[in-house]
Amino acid sequence: MRPRDNAKLDKIKSHAISSIVKEGFDQFSIQKLAKACSISVGTIYIYFKDKESLIFTIAQEVSDAYYQAMLKNFSPDMDLREGLWVQWENRANFALKEPIQLAFHDLLLNSPLYHLTLTPLHDQLTEYFSLFVNNHTEKGNIKPMSGEVYSSLVYGPLNHLIRFHQRGRTFRGKPYSFSMNDMRESFEFVLKILQ
Repeated sequence: MRPRDNAKLDKIKSHAISSIVKEGFDQFSIQKLAKACSISVGTIYIYFKDKESLIFTIAQEVSDAYYQAMLKNFSPDMDLREGLWVQWENRANFALKEPIQLAFHDLLLNSPLYHLTLTPLHDQLTEYFSLFVNNHTEKGNIKPMSGEVYSSLVYGPLNHLIRFHQRGRTFRGKPYSFSMNDMRESFEFVLKILQ
Protein backbone atom coordinates (compact mmCIF):
# COMPACT_ATOMS: atom_id res chain seq x y z
CA MET A 1 0.00 0.00 0.00
CA ARG A 2 1.32 3.43 -0.95
CA PRO A 3 1.97 5.90 1.88
CA ARG A 4 -0.46 8.80 2.29
CA ASP A 5 0.80 12.16 1.06
CA ASN A 6 -0.78 15.08 2.94
CA ALA A 7 -0.05 17.54 0.13
CA LYS A 8 -1.84 15.23 -2.34
CA LEU A 9 -4.75 14.81 0.09
CA ASP A 10 -5.09 18.60 0.42
CA LYS A 11 -4.99 18.95 -3.37
CA ILE A 12 -7.75 16.35 -3.78
CA LYS A 13 -9.98 18.07 -1.21
CA SER A 14 -9.32 21.54 -2.62
CA HIS A 15 -10.09 20.49 -6.19
CA ALA A 16 -13.19 18.61 -5.03
CA ILE A 17 -14.54 21.74 -3.31
CA SER A 18 -13.80 23.90 -6.36
CA SER A 19 -15.34 21.35 -8.74
CA ILE A 20 -18.53 21.07 -6.72
CA VAL A 21 -18.85 24.86 -6.49
CA LYS A 22 -18.35 25.17 -10.26
CA GLU A 23 -20.41 22.19 -11.47
CA GLY A 24 -22.67 21.20 -8.55
CA PHE A 25 -23.00 17.90 -6.72
CA ASP A 26 -24.76 16.12 -9.58
CA GLN A 27 -21.93 16.73 -12.07
CA PHE A 28 -19.13 15.94 -9.60
CA SER A 29 -17.33 12.64 -10.22
CA ILE A 30 -14.17 10.93 -9.02
CA GLN A 31 -13.04 10.56 -12.64
CA LYS A 32 -13.30 14.32 -13.31
CA LEU A 33 -11.60 15.03 -10.00
CA ALA A 34 -8.68 12.73 -10.80
CA LYS A 35 -8.23 14.47 -14.15
CA ALA A 36 -8.33 17.93 -12.53
CA CYS A 37 -5.71 16.81 -9.99
CA SER A 38 -3.56 15.09 -12.64
CA ILE A 39 -3.64 11.84 -10.67
CA SER A 40 -5.13 8.41 -11.21
CA VAL A 41 -8.59 7.50 -9.98
CA GLY A 42 -6.97 4.82 -7.83
CA THR A 43 -4.96 7.46 -5.98
CA ILE A 44 -8.15 9.11 -4.76
CA TYR A 45 -9.35 5.75 -3.42
CA ILE A 46 -6.22 5.54 -1.25
CA TYR A 47 -7.67 8.47 0.71
CA PHE A 48 -11.42 7.97 0.35
CA LYS A 49 -13.59 4.85 0.19
CA ASP A 50 -15.95 6.45 -2.33
CA LYS A 51 -17.37 9.75 -3.57
CA GLU A 52 -19.74 9.98 -0.61
CA SER A 53 -16.94 9.66 1.97
CA LEU A 54 -14.99 12.40 0.18
CA ILE A 55 -18.02 14.71 0.20
CA PHE A 56 -18.68 13.89 3.85
CA THR A 57 -15.09 14.74 4.80
CA ILE A 58 -14.92 18.05 2.96
CA ALA A 59 -18.41 19.03 4.13
CA GLN A 60 -17.45 18.51 7.76
CA GLU A 61 -14.08 20.27 7.39
CA VAL A 62 -15.46 23.30 5.53
CA SER A 63 -18.41 23.60 7.90
CA ASP A 64 -16.14 23.47 10.95
CA ALA A 65 -13.77 26.05 9.43
CA TYR A 66 -16.76 28.34 8.88
CA TYR A 67 -18.11 27.81 12.42
CA GLN A 68 -14.67 28.30 13.95
CA ALA A 69 -14.36 31.60 12.08
CA MET A 70 -17.80 32.68 13.34
CA LEU A 71 -16.80 31.99 16.96
CA LYS A 72 -13.55 33.96 16.81
CA ASN A 73 -13.45 36.59 19.59
CA PHE A 74 -17.18 36.08 20.26
CA SER A 75 -18.81 35.54 23.63
CA PRO A 76 -22.52 35.31 24.43
CA ASP A 77 -21.91 37.78 27.28
CA MET A 78 -20.82 40.64 25.01
CA ASP A 79 -22.87 43.82 24.85
CA LEU A 80 -25.20 44.05 21.87
CA ARG A 81 -23.19 46.37 19.63
CA GLU A 82 -19.88 44.63 20.25
CA GLY A 83 -21.26 41.11 19.90
CA LEU A 84 -23.11 41.84 16.67
CA TRP A 85 -20.14 43.67 15.20
CA VAL A 86 -17.83 40.72 15.97
CA GLN A 87 -20.31 38.42 14.21
CA TRP A 88 -20.42 40.71 11.18
CA GLU A 89 -16.64 41.04 11.03
CA ASN A 90 -16.20 37.28 11.32
CA ARG A 91 -18.69 36.60 8.53
CA ALA A 92 -17.22 39.26 6.26
CA ASN A 93 -13.64 38.11 6.87
CA PHE A 94 -14.47 34.49 6.09
CA ALA A 95 -16.40 35.46 2.97
CA LEU A 96 -13.60 37.65 1.65
CA LYS A 97 -10.74 35.28 2.55
CA GLU A 98 -12.45 31.97 1.68
CA PRO A 99 -14.98 32.67 -1.10
CA ILE A 100 -14.83 29.13 -2.53
CA GLN A 101 -15.33 27.53 0.88
CA LEU A 102 -18.24 29.89 1.58
CA ALA A 103 -19.82 29.03 -1.77
CA PHE A 104 -19.39 25.32 -0.99
CA HIS A 105 -20.94 25.76 2.46
CA ASP A 106 -23.86 27.65 0.92
CA LEU A 107 -24.38 24.82 -1.59
CA LEU A 108 -24.51 22.34 1.28
CA LEU A 109 -27.01 24.46 3.19
CA ASN A 110 -29.29 24.57 0.15
CA SER A 111 -29.07 20.88 -0.73
CA PRO A 112 -30.33 17.55 0.59
CA LEU A 113 -26.84 17.21 2.13
CA TYR A 114 -27.61 19.95 4.67
CA HIS A 115 -27.28 17.44 7.52
CA LEU A 116 -23.53 17.16 6.81
CA THR A 117 -23.09 20.70 8.16
CA LEU A 118 -24.52 19.76 11.58
CA THR A 119 -21.25 19.13 13.40
CA PRO A 120 -20.62 19.45 17.15
CA LEU A 121 -19.08 22.86 16.44
CA HIS A 122 -22.36 23.88 14.75
CA ASP A 123 -24.14 22.98 17.99
CA GLN A 124 -21.73 25.14 19.99
CA LEU A 125 -22.19 28.06 17.59
CA THR A 126 -25.98 27.74 17.78
CA GLU A 127 -25.86 27.60 21.57
CA TYR A 128 -23.62 30.70 21.84
CA PHE A 129 -25.70 32.74 19.39
CA SER A 130 -28.94 31.69 21.11
CA LEU A 131 -27.55 32.69 24.52
CA PHE A 132 -26.48 36.04 23.09
CA VAL A 133 -29.91 36.74 21.59
CA ASN A 134 -31.77 35.52 24.69
CA ASN A 135 -29.58 37.64 26.99
CA HIS A 136 -30.32 40.77 25.00
CA THR A 137 -34.01 39.98 24.54
CA GLU A 138 -34.40 39.52 28.32
CA LYS A 139 -32.59 42.83 28.96
CA GLY A 140 -34.89 44.57 26.48
CA ASN A 141 -32.04 45.38 24.08
CA ILE A 142 -33.66 43.37 21.27
CA LYS A 143 -37.34 43.15 20.43
CA PRO A 144 -38.67 39.58 20.77
CA MET A 145 -38.72 37.74 17.42
CA SER A 146 -38.28 34.26 15.99
CA GLY A 147 -34.83 32.96 15.17
CA GLU A 148 -35.67 33.00 11.48
CA VAL A 149 -36.70 36.65 11.55
CA TYR A 150 -33.64 37.52 13.65
CA SER A 151 -31.24 35.81 11.23
CA SER A 152 -32.88 37.39 8.18
CA LEU A 153 -32.87 40.84 9.72
CA VAL A 154 -29.41 40.74 11.28
CA TYR A 155 -27.42 38.97 8.56
CA GLY A 156 -29.45 39.70 5.41
CA PRO A 157 -27.90 43.13 4.70
CA LEU A 158 -24.35 41.82 5.21
CA ASN A 159 -25.05 38.78 3.05
CA HIS A 160 -26.27 41.06 0.24
CA LEU A 161 -23.09 43.16 0.41
CA ILE A 162 -21.02 39.98 0.24
CA ARG A 163 -23.02 38.68 -2.75
CA PHE A 164 -22.65 42.03 -4.55
CA HIS A 165 -18.90 41.78 -3.99
CA GLN A 166 -18.75 38.18 -5.22
CA ARG A 167 -20.60 39.10 -8.42
CA GLY A 168 -18.71 42.39 -8.76
CA ARG A 169 -21.97 44.23 -9.30
CA THR A 170 -25.25 45.22 -7.66
CA PHE A 171 -28.72 44.05 -8.75
CA ARG A 172 -28.84 47.02 -11.11
CA GLY A 173 -25.52 46.10 -12.71
CA LYS A 174 -23.52 48.85 -11.02
CA PRO A 175 -19.91 47.76 -10.29
CA TYR A 176 -19.43 46.89 -6.65
CA SER A 177 -16.53 46.08 -4.33
CA PHE A 178 -17.02 45.35 -0.64
CA SER A 179 -16.17 48.23 1.69
CA MET A 180 -16.03 48.64 5.46
CA ASN A 181 -17.99 51.90 5.08
CA ASP A 182 -20.92 50.08 3.48
CA MET A 183 -20.70 47.36 6.11
CA ARG A 184 -20.68 49.89 8.95
CA GLU A 185 -23.59 51.86 7.48
CA SER A 186 -25.67 48.69 7.05
CA PHE A 187 -24.74 47.54 10.55
CA GLU A 188 -25.94 50.81 12.11
CA PHE A 189 -29.33 50.49 10.38
CA VAL A 190 -29.69 46.90 11.59
CA LEU A 191 -28.84 47.93 15.14
CA LYS A 192 -31.53 50.65 15.08
CA ILE A 193 -34.16 48.26 13.73
CA LEU A 194 -33.37 45.63 16.37
CA GLN A 195 -33.86 47.94 19.32
